[in-house]
Amino acid sequence: MNKTTILVVDDAPVISAHLTHLLEDKYDVVVANDGFECLDLVKKVRPDIILLDILMPKLDGWEVCK
Repeated sequence: MNKTTILVVDDAPVISAHLTHLLEDKYDVVVANDGFECLDLVKKVRPDIILLDILMPKLDGWEVCK
């Protein structure tokens, strides 16, 4: 059985690392460091869930959702 894939999107490496540590035992975790990387990974990975930071430089979480 395949694990659920979670895409963690945050520009703060400490937060991404912490979330990965908390989730990696039960889920496949993929990390994006900004909104543009998130959009690329969504096409490639097809995650089941996205944990998305709203306040990011370049492309914020609201723009990613659009």
